Amino acid sequence: ASDVMEIIAEMLVARVDEEFETAGHGRWAPLAESTKKKRRGSAYQILVDTARFRGSIRASHGDDFAEASTDTSYAVFHVSDQARTKIPLRNPFDVPQDAFDEATEILLEHLAA
Repeated sequence: ASDVMEIIAEMLVARVDEEFETAGHGRWAPLAESTKKKRRGSAYQILVDTARFRGSIRASHGDDFAEASTDTSYAVFHVSDQARTKIPLRNPFDVPQDAFDEATEILLEHLAA
């Protein structure tokens, strides 16, 4: 079971990376002008300035779980459902439902083999 969970965990990391790449598939609020002025260079990719958060996404798995996670302490300010006044919710772990459908298909194929 651990082998299939490793595959699913890696797929989840790829899907989280896709969220960064597509700004949440266009759901994320755009950057404020004040944020753009503070950015290094002219690239204004949302949640990617130093790329520390994006680069910290790791796959973890065991016999009964698969996940994508980060150890970047400030990620909580982007993913928490807490009330917001300054930083809009931009959660790269909020992947589309089809990622879970894909994980289910991988599991079913594994069980049928």
